[in-house]
Amino acid sequence: MAQPVHGLAASAFNFLFPHLSARHSAGDTQGVRRVFRLATIANCGLTALLCLPLIFFGKTLLTLWMGRDFAEQTHGLLTILAIAFGLLSINVVPHLTLLALGQARFVSLLNIVGCAISLAVSALLIPSLGPTGAALGRLFFGPIGTLNYVRAAKSL
Repeated sequence: MAQPVHGLAASAFNFLFPHLSARHSAGDTQGVRRVFRLATIANCGLTALLCLPLIFFGKTLLTLWMGRDFAEQTHGLLTILAIAFGLLSINVVPHLTLLALGQARFVSLLNIVGCAISLAVSALLIPSLGPTGAALGRLFFGPIGTLNYVRAAKSL
């Protein structure tokens, strides 16, 4: 239920890379900044619209979909995953912006670091917490990805 949050944001903003790349190539730095700001606001709004129902009504949604027993056991897991995919989702705009600005090396290195930390945390937590440990490991990737905002702010 939570994974489509990132997928929908990535799909919604897939126009951003070619648009910002063209503006950047044309030397329109003000336009790039304006589009980045508007896209960031829209991205955060879309992410909130998709995540908040999962966080606050996840148990009810799981009960309707999979039954009460399943919902009782997994609604906490859904909350963690909704937050994790929400954090990943809000990083779509700076990720695409940095690619458009020619910062692919930084984006790639940050993704590698985020994946390595996420895997390490998962490997440490899964033996004791099971699926919750895997979800918590996934949660670590999003905050690392927000470093894209720092780099985008410096680049813009």
